[in-house]
Amino acid sequence: MASSSPLVPTRTKDVLDAERDARTEAGLRCVALWNAAFLAGGGLAKARQAFIERRRPEFAGP
Repeated sequence: MASSSPLVPTRTKDVLDAERDARTEAGLRCVALWNAAFLAGGGLAKARQAFIERRRPEFAGP
């Protein structure tokens, strides 16, 4: 996780907290929103391009 986008550790904790305190349906909604934000933020595109180029992705801060 240390080499992941800076959003990953922060949002993973948020998702785990939501799952602990909510029902499954609410937890799944939280994950869906987080995934949509990650896609919109360009993190997936950067990670995919780095994978294709066989290098580590470079992410900006949160």
